[in-house]
Amino acid sequence: MVDSKYVRTGLLVLLILLASAPALMPVVKAQGFLMSLYPSYATVEVTQSTQYAIRVTSYGGFSDYVSFGISGLPAGATYTFNPSSVLVPSDGTVDSTVTITVTTGAAGTQTFSVYGFSTIGTQTATGTLNIIASGADDFSITLSGNYYSISAGQSVPSTTVTLTASGALAGTVALSITNPPSGLVAYFSPSTVTLSGTSSMTMTTGTTLRAGTYYLAVAGTIGAITKVTIFTLAVTGVGTFTLSASPSSRTVTAGQSTNYTVTITSQAGFSLSVDLSLSGQPSGVTGTFSPDPVSVPSYTTRTSTLTINVASTTAAGTYTLTITGTYGATTQTRSVTLTVQTAGDFSISASPTSLSIAAGQTGTSTITITSTGGFNLAVSLSFSWVGSPPTGVTPSLSAYSVTPPAGSTATSTLTIATSATTAPGSYVVRITGVSGVLTHGVDVTFTVTTPPPTPDFTMSVSPSSAQIGRGRLGNFTITITSTGGFASAVSLTLSGQPTDVTGAFNPVSVVPPSGGSATSTLALSVGATATPGTYTLTITGTSGSLSHQATIAVTVPQPSGCIVATATYGSELSPEVQFLRSFRDGTVMSTFAGSEFMKAFNAWYYSFSPYVADFISNQPLLKEAMKIILYPLIGILHVSASTYSALSFNPELAIVATGLVASGLIGILYFAPFSLITLLFMKRYRKFRLNMSHLKGLRAIWIASIALICLAEATAAQPVMMVATAMLVLSTLTLAALATTQRVIQKFT
Repeated sequence: MVDSKYVRTGLLVLLILLASAPALMPVVKAQGFLMSLYPSYATVEVTQSTQYAIRVTSYGGFSDYVSFGISGLPAGATYTFNPSSVLVPSDGTVDSTVTITVTTGAAGTQTFSVYGFSTIGTQTATGTLNIIASGADDFSITLSGNYYSISAGQSVPSTTVTLTASGALAGTVALSITNPPSGLVAYFSPSTVTLSGTSSMTMTTGTTLRAGTYYLAVAGTIGAITKVTIFTLAVTGVGTFTLSASPSSRTVTAGQSTNYTVTITSQAGFSLSVDLSLSGQPSGVTGTFSPDPVSVPSYTTRTSTLTINVASTTAAGTYTLTITGTYGATTQTRSVTLTVQTAGDFSISASPTSLSIAAGQTGTSTITITSTGGFNLAVSLSFSWVGSPPTGVTPSLSAYSVTPPAGSTATSTLTIATSATTAPGSYVVRITGVSGVLTHGVDVTFTVTTPPPTPDFTMSVSPSSAQIGRGRLGNFTITITSTGGFASAVSLTLSGQPTDVTGAFNPVSVVPPSGGSATSTLALSVGATATPGTYTLTITGTSGSLSHQATIAVTVPQPSGCIVATATYGSELSPEVQFLRSFRDGTVMSTFAGSEFMKAFNAWYYSFSPYVADFISNQPLLKEAMKIILYPLIGILHVSASTYSALSFNPELAIVATGLVASGLIGILYFAPFSLITLLFMKRYRKFRLNMSHLKGLRAIWIASIALICLAEATAAQPVMMVATAMLVLSTLTLAALATTQRVIQKFT
């Protein structure tokens, strides 16, 4: 038998060994992969296709090829994997797609399995296929872009998602990306779309998004229908950047400053902010970057200005400065050389530093360059604007390069020329002097003021046009108006008048008060021999070097005058013709009632008078007969003119009374004999006897014409006045002739 003591000892050792085994043995981590299908449920119409995204995820350091297979699809369905196998990165993911096409079959729901095969085993993902009949209510989903390539940290361009309904389907579709990888965020605006409609899909990525090709499933769901479309997103790494500086060296005088341009260039899709820093500078030298940090878009360049300020106490010498650009663990450097020298210098000043210039005038300031520390080099001068430049201002320098002797000065004159269009206000021009690395400037402020107004005058004339007949006079008022404080004498002259047209100013010279006006009257006389036509006369006002003009249009009308009388008496200048024309133009035409009557009279008179005048002019005996006929008419018109003169205190009343007198006398002298013969003939052969009752209609017309004349005078109605005066003349003439005839018949029969 075995001693129980040894048995107990052995058991104790065995227990100790078993307890310490996990610590003594190496740890072996399990490896493998997982399969996922996105979305797990999709709808397809018979004769159409749908897609699923497959994602293979490694764990435990698994890295190998995985190939795909499928089972459980209904009869009439085919499938395609793209790609059909993938290389799974260690502890990463990789995507593929499967496209399922249903060519025939019945509607219904079918569950299927997608397999992933590798050397260490097989994994399965299960999906559901919702088959609907061909032509059933459905919708489609399409994207404006199906492939994008970006670097991690960038945004995907906005993509338009279009949803199109078919059949009678209506309602709201909810949108989503079913398999976004870690580091990608997607937004839909709007996230739900009423069929048919569109949405905008926006995606942003972080720098933690791993590089690779992702097949992302965009799904839209309404009720039991889920439609899918897949787009490809290729993601590259964050990338890097390069750093350069220009120029590579600078020379600066102690106490001054200088600049370098730092350029950051994106490489491999780098699209982040770079922090800048400076090292290696000696005592008294500081550097600042603007901007800092620098945001660099993908595949572009950005610059920052490094300003080096050198204190006056900095020792002379050549120094190497290091510019460092940093993003995270990525660092780039670039070295530049800074040479500090101590040498002479110059200062720049202006006298005066401020000017006041009236618009349109010029101002000057003396720019002085003063040597310090033995400086005796050429200084180039230029000017620039501080702020917005004014309009119409031209600065200039008498010398654009000056050289001050050591310990002395040199000058250049700044001239600022403004224009009349320069807006009032204060402006600053900067004069900059440059000599090598030395740069100094001085500002000159000038204020543009509104110039005082120039004394002047304006001239106007009223009326601007007139019609003046031969032998008549017309008046025009000339107004001289002061501007800008003008208060001097203005002499007036007239030019452009034709023969036998003269003008006289009263007064011939006027003095408008400052800010006021003065007037003169131009009396324009048209002689009997003035040629008819329209003339432009120029009135000129002159005061020293100032001269202004105004024009008037004067029309001398063609004599429309007494054609028959002119032919009878042989000349327009005969006293009889002159009287007839004067009575018409000076008396009748000067009134509203008379001028309107002449329109009707002229239409009647000139319809036959040219032919009568032409006939008379060739018959000497007829001329003498016409003189006898016209003699009573001229006498009647003389009597009528006297009537007008007696009532001239009211021209309109006077012309109506004149018309009554003239019409009545003409009716008695010229028409009564004819009416007498006519009535005697009618009495003897037709047994007609005229009595006062026969004249009732004419009297009514006569009274109506008087009433219409009053109405036309009150309303200034020209057509009414023309008809009313014609009615008055005709009715008066007829009544006078018939009344006279009746009296003669009664007296002698």
